[in-house]
Amino acid sequence: MTPEPASGTTSDLDRAPGPGRAPASDVLLSARNVSVTFLSGGRPLRAVDGASLDLRRGETVALVGESGSGKTTLALTMMGGHRPEHGQIMFDGQDVTGLSERRMRPFRRRVQMVFQDPYASLDPRMNVERIVGEPLRAHGLASRAHRRERVLALLEQVGLPPDALDRRPAQFSGGQRQRIAIARALALEPDVLVADEPVSALDVSIQAQIINLLRALQRERTMSYLIVSHDLALVHHLADRVAVMYLGRIVEQASCDELVSAPLHPYTAALLSAAPSLGRTGARERIVLPGSPPSQFDLPSGCAFHPRCPIARPRCRVESPEPVTDATGREVACFHPGELPGPRLFDSSEVTT
Repeated sequence: MTPEPASGTTSDLDRAPGPGRAPASDVLLSARNVSVTFLSGGRPLRAVDGASLDLRRGETVALVGESGSGKTTLALTMMGGHRPEHGQIMFDGQDVTGLSERRMRPFRRRVQMVFQDPYASLDPRMNVERIVGEPLRAHGLASRAHRRERVLALLEQVGLPPDALDRRPAQFSGGQRQRIAIARALALEPDVLVADEPVSALDVSIQAQIINLLRALQRERTMSYLIVSHDLALVHHLADRVAVMYLGRIVEQASCDELVSAPLHPYTAALLSAAPSLGRTGARERIVLPGSPPSQFDLPSGCAFHPRCPIARPRCRVESPEPVTDATGREVACFHPGELPGPRLFDSSEVTT
């Protein structure tokens, strides 16, 4: 067993790359062949099954899929919320999979989360000064006076007035509450921001404001984003790369433009066909999948998608495809990739960002 550093010493996770220390790799946060199993009613449920995903510095990666696909579980595992049954979580070149809670503290400072529901994620008993300043207090990073100054600066950065300091969450709209949640996540100056459906609980008129805020903050801070979403329009506005999940497995990974213009996996094509058009693309054919995803307690043999797949063949019923990566880094787990083309979701000449 590797000895823990003595109390008061600085872990490597505390030391950001900085101008004098070149990063060893572009990959900042990585899941390697990660599996996560929960017990439900005394029965094991495999929520994530052999998933591998890289998040590079300054990059935005989106995890998409239906409810129950495992995307939130994978995101939480990558930020240390769950310990994987198999596989590794790497951060800045270090294996953080089995670290004790004390040794995880520097990692937790550098990876923060914005939750889906701004109504549930903020303590209604606290005022904004306490909510946003709590991470600084918990990590012992600032005196009370300095925390107040820091909170004021964070509120300004997310577009909230100074008089928000003494007010409680109930006195704000949904969009303002999500800005408060974002300010709290930024308090520790993280390298990675994990956002779980960050705008799905908000009115459509407010969603664009939060999306623009996230984009502006990333430009200013050069953060990496891991976005969990079922909304492909949001993914188009925010993501550089997309990983598509189905029943705990990543079935396709590609750049956002590649995936949207030419999906390789039939499940990806079906998701795109169900997405609202972002441009003047006119009528298009919807790919309707039969049935619902099977129970994770009773997965089919072979490819888990084959009972719903329009192009499934005998091999798909008995053999599970492994992910294959091409020379460009695009990955797909399918024996017949690209045979079910998806409809065009957008044309870059028709969309302004």
